Order: sequence, then structure tokens, then C-alpha cells
Amino acid sequence: MCGFGSVFLFSHAYAKQEGDARFRNAVIELNTIEIESGSLDVENVTKVKKESIPEEHLAEGEMLFYARDYPRAAVVLTEIIEKYPDTPSQIDALWLRGETYYGSKEYLAARRDYRALVFKAAEERFQYYLAKALARLIDVSVRTNDLDSLEEIVHQLGSLVDKLQEPALFYARGKGLYLKQRFAEAAESFRAVPDGTSYAHQARYFEGLIALKAAPPYEPLRSTDDVKAAAFQVYRQAIAFFQRVTQLPADTAEQRQIVDLAWMAIGRLFYQMESFSSAIEAYSHIARDSLEFATMLYEIAWVFLRSGDLPRAERALEILAVSNPDSGYVGDGTLLHADILLRDKNFDQALKLYESVRMQYDPMRIQVEDFLTSTTDIAVYYQKLSQRETDSLEQKDQLPPLAIRWAREGQDGKIVFSIVDDMRDCQFLIKQSQLLIEKLNAVLNQSGKVHTFPSLRSLEQRALSLTHRVTRARLEIAGGIDSEDQGNQFSQVQAVRSRRRALMSSLRLLPTTAADFDMIKQMSIRDWSDLAHQLSVVSLEIEKGTASLKGLNRFVYDGIQNASKAEQGQFQTLSEKVKAIESMLIQYRARFSSLRREIEKGQAQLNATGASYQMDSEKMVQFRELLEEEVSLMLGGQSTEDGKKFAAQVVPLLSQASKLEKYLLEEYNVIEDRVRVETAEFKSKLNDESVKIAFYSDTLRSIDNQARDLLGRVAERNLMLVRDKLRGIVLRADVGITEQSWEVREDEIGKLRGLQLKRSHEEKILDEELREVLDEGEGEKRVLGAAARDSQ
Repeated sequence: MCGFGSVFLFSHAYAKQEGDARFRNAVIELNTIEIESGSLDVENVTKVKKESIPEEHLAEGEMLFYARDYPRAAVVLTEIIEKYPDTPSQIDALWLRGETYYGSKEYLAARRDYRALVFKAAEERFQYYLAKALARLIDVSVRTNDLDSLEEIVHQLGSLVDKLQEPALFYARGKGLYLKQRFAEAAESFRAVPDGTSYAHQARYFEGLIALKAAPPYEPLRSTDDVKAAAFQVYRQAIAFFQRVTQLPADTAEQRQIVDLAWMAIGRLFYQMESFSSAIEAYSHIARDSLEFATMLYEIAWVFLRSGDLPRAERALEILAVSNPDSGYVGDGTLLHADILLRDKNFDQALKLYESVRMQYDPMRIQVEDFLTSTTDIAVYYQKLSQRETDSLEQKDQLPPLAIRWAREGQDGKIVFSIVDDMRDCQFLIKQSQLLIEKLNAVLNQSGKVHTFPSLRSLEQRALSLTHRVTRARLEIAGGIDSEDQGNQFSQVQAVRSRRRALMSSLRLLPTTAADFDMIKQMSIRDWSDLAHQLSVVSLEIEKGTASLKGLNRFVYDGIQNASKAEQGQFQTLSEKVKAIESMLIQYRARFSSLRREIEKGQAQLNATGASYQMDSEKMVQFRELLEEEVSLMLGGQSTEDGKKFAAQVVPLLSQASKLEKYLLEEYNVIEDRVRVETAEFKSKLNDESVKIAFYSDTLRSIDNQARDLLGRVAERNLMLVRDKLRGIVLRADVGITEQSWEVREDEIGKLRGLQLKRSHEEKILDEELREVLDEGEGEKRVLGAAARDSQ
């Protein structure tokens, strides 16, 4: 009995110790929560949000600009210009946005911003960017072929040059004068740009171009010696200017490009002067990573050819074909290579090159001609060039990518096709904006809309965390009661206690840290991620089917073109089956796009609050009520002596916990009220943006209708030029094949004639030897006859 008594006393002491520890933990936790709850200041957070300075946005836009993320930079800078019109940041943002548009080759939009800076130059705060804006306006005029606007810009620059004495202004004015063909004044402006400045390379290069303007027209085979001497003298002066460019240090990619252009100009001038070794030396300075490398290889091959070095000419053309197979020089270069092989009597290799060119370019010619003859509707050309390569599955509906690229590089092609690309990009951006508005509306219409506002979301998460910690403190109190009141046999207390204990396991899982909230969110994301993964597998299968269908279309198209009459029916049947599969694939694509939008909406609505928090809140309230009822019963006498004492101790703690919870709930409701206000404002802005998007869509549709005729006609003309170029290449290949056959024939005839001459020569020698033998025989007969007569 003494042993059992000792065990009982020990367990009682241990329970007493555990209860005291849990009591102390609850006291510490509630006091800590009370201190931390003072940091929940909704008004201060919203004030800081509203007082965000434009310089922060400007720094963000500048970083995006230097990272060459031009679309996002333009959005940020536009926001600064619209929201902060009377701040210094607005001027910087206007300049940076112009540079952003210029960097993304949206020259008309860039011109608008540069003109705005020039227009407001009377204000002192805009003076800093005046010279730079005028210089950029000249570049824009050149790139948009708007030379009519140069006169006014040059005039404004002339009034600034003497006052500011900036190299950039001298260079910009010189460039404008050069484009106006006022070469003497332009040369004077370029000479004012000193070496060592950022525009020295360009100025020296333009000086070389101006020097060439003084050269008389020179044609190597037709010009007189006097014209030749005068032209060569001017060439030497121009070469001196270009050599000055090559001697300047090139620290940027733009400067290295200008140095390469200078070396190219030197090589071409030496070639014109028939100084082939000097031309080869100049061309050899072009590095493999230069934009001029392909042009250099083609031109240096001609230099080697003119100098009689056929092996090095072949080597240059081989490198051109391997290093840049998409270059516009590849076709001409391959034909030139074949001509060199033909001249070198390497007939088999020459024939292979001629036939390879024909096999490569003749199908393109057929496709372009079929397209040109298939329609006379100008709008079709615009539609064809507006759609992406993957938009059409039928092979016959596709134009060769090389033909499209040549059309883009043709007359007015860059400007026209840039408009086509811009229209297509605008249509894509409008669709993306509409989808984004749908996502935002889905987020704003759900219970967890607080996640749309990061600052309020952080506050609400902290409020929830503190509220959950209050419940954790109550759990400590409940654990202390279980330790102190172990022998309680009162049925009413036991009923309440069992219900309270049933809730404790789930309440221990309440999130109290940022990591806990992230874990709950990740659990919510997992299901959507699984769906997105399954959809990506479907997308891969659709892409595989698309690729296979393209191959089938190509097979059917070639089969119909080349099949005999007996096989035409089979290919037509196969074509109908392929079209049926294509129709199904289009339906799958539409369903896939719909499912992807739904998944994106679902992912946008993910949050760590919402329905799950509502259930947790109900459990916390139920747990609080049960715990307070249990303590009340214990104080009313339904408890052991130790339990009653512990219940008396925790009454102040429960009161403190209730006050804290009430305060936190009030703060939570304030945050929710703030969220509702912010949501209403955001929805109003979103509705305004929806109206703007609809207006932009209508405007774009109107511009698209206006542009169809003009752009379609330019596209038709350029495609005709591409057709003629392809015809020329194929014709040259055919001529080369004919010449190769003729050369082989002539070579065989030459060999035959050589054999005939050799044979006649050998026959002549044999005849002579035979005559000599016969003559010797006749002589011997005469001698023998004379001897016989003498003997007689």
C-alpha cells in the first residue's frame, strides 16, 4: 500500500507540474499576442499604399527597359505618365517610354513621345531631353522614310548646336543635312564631332560616305583612263575616312557594327580599284559573330574569283552555306560555287550543286506561283501574311518561310510587314487583356478577394495568425485542466469535456506562421496542378497530331501534283479523310483552350482563406464556449479540489483571451471592410478598362479594314518580286545544268578529238615506218639483183 501511495503521490505531483507549465505557457502566449496585436494598423497601411512615390515605379520601369523587357517597361512607364503628370518622374518616364518604343521598333509611337518632349521644350524642366529628342526624331524619320519632316528638325538643331556644343547635336544635325543631300554642311557638322565621343564612329563613317559622293560614275569596262584615275583618287580619300573608323576603340555592339561596315566599305572600294589583296585583307577583319559575316563571305568569294584563287573562293562559299543557311546569299552563292567547279572542270560536283539548288527553290517557286494564281482578292494576301505559320494545317495553304522572309525584306516590306506584325500582336494583347479581366473578375467575386491586395492580405494573415494563437493558448489551458482535474467523475463535466477534447486535435493544426499558411495554399494548388499537368499531356498529344497531320497534308499535296490519273482517286479519298481528321483536331483545340481558361481561372482564385477558414472559425467558437462552460461547472463545485483551484486561476486568462479575440475579430472586420472598399474601386477601374479594351478592339478592327487594301497590294507586289527571284535562281540552275551537260559534251568531244588526233598521228608514224621498211626491202632487192647480174 505504501508503494501504491508513493506512485499516486508522484503522478499527482507530475500532473501538478504539467498543469503549472501549461498555465505559464498560456500566460506568456496571451501577453505576447497582446503586444503583437498593436501592429495591426489598417489605416497606416492604406496611407502608405496611397502615398507610394513615382520614383519607385520609375526605377522599376528603368530596370525593365535596360533588361530589354520592352512590353512591361512600356506599361509601367505609361502608368507614371498618366498618374503623375506634374512630377519630374513624368518627364523621365516620357523619355524612357520613347526609348522603349524605339528599342522595340515601334517608331511611330516613339516619335509621338519625342515630339511631346520637343513641343514642351519651352518649359525649363523639359530642356534636358530636348537635344536627345531631336536627335532621335532624325533617326525615326530615317527609319520611317519620313524625310519631309527633316527640314524643321534640322532648323531646330541649328539653333541649339552653337549654344550647347554637344557632339550628339552635331551628329544629329549632320545626319539630317546628309539626308537632305546638303553634303558640304553635313561634312562640317560631322567634323565637329571629336574622336573619343559616343558618336565619333558614326561621324567618321558618314564623312567617308560624303567623300564618295564626289566620285565620278565609274564602270571598269567602259570608263576612260581619266575617269578611272579621278574615281580612284576619290576612293582613296574615302578609304582614309573609313580607316579612321577602324582605328577607333569599339566598346559597344553598335560601335563594333559600324567598324564592320567600315571594313566592308574598304573591301568594296579596293575591289573596285582591282587591288584584290588589299580587299581580301579588309574583308578578313569581319568576325564570325558579325551581322555582316554572310555578306562578307559572298563578296570575298568574288574577290578570290577575280584574283584567280578558285580554291579559296570555293572555301568561302562552303562556309557561307554552312554558317548561315537561311541567308539571302545562299542561293546565289551556291550557284557561284557551282560555276567555279564547272570552270575547274569538276563536272560531277557542279551538277550536284545545280540540282540541289533546283530541288530546293523550284518547289518554293511552284508554291508562290500557285498562291499568286489562286486568288486576285487583295484581302487574301493580307490574311495570309497576318496569320502565323501554325495557324493553317494544310500544306497547300502555307507559303514557304523563306519566301515570306524575302517579301519582308523587299521594297517597303519592313514597314508593311511591321504593321502586319503589330496588328497581329495587338489582337493577341487584346485577347490576353480580355482573359485577364475575366480572371480578375473571378477573383474579385470570390470570398478570398483579399489576396488581390498584398498589403491587406499580409495584415489579414497576421490577424488570423494571432487569432489562431489565442486558440492555441486556450488549448494550453485545456491541457492544464486535463492534468489538474484527472479524477473528476461528474457526468455533466465529463460530457462537456469529451466534446471539447474532440475538437482539440483539429484545432492544433490551425496555421499560425507564414509557412503554415503557405502549406495550406500548396495543398489547395496541388489538385489544380494535377489537372494542369494532365492538360499539358493532352496538349502534347494535340501537337503530335498536328505535326503528323502536316506531314499527311504534304504527302497528299505532293501525291495529287505528281500522281497519275489512275492514282488521283486514291489520293482524293485520302485527302477527304485527312480533312475529317483536321476538323476533329480543330474541335479538340477549341475544347483544350476552354479547359485551359477554366484551369487558369481556378488557379487565380486560390487563396489561403475562404471556406476552410469559415469552418475553422466555427470550431474555434465552439471550443471557446465549451471550455468556458467547463470552467464554470468546475467553479460551481463539479470538480476536484485541485481542479477547482486551477479553474479559478484560468478565469482571468480566459477573460484576457476573449478580449483579445474580440479585438482581433474587430480588426479582421475592419480589414474586410477595407477589402470591400478596395474591391469596389478596383471593379470600377476594371469596368473602365473593359470599356477601353472594347474601344481598342473596335478601333483595331477599323484600322485592320483600312489597312487590308494597302498592305495587301504591297504584299502582292513583293510576292511577285519573290516569285521572279525564285524563277531567276531556278533558271540559273537550269542553265547551269545545261552548261554542265554542254561542257561535259565538249570535254568528251575534246577527248575524242584528242584520241583521233593521237590515232592519226600514230597511223602516220606507222605508215612512215612501213614505207621505210618497204623502201629498205626494195633497195635490198635492187642490190641483190645487181649482184646476181654481176655474178653472171
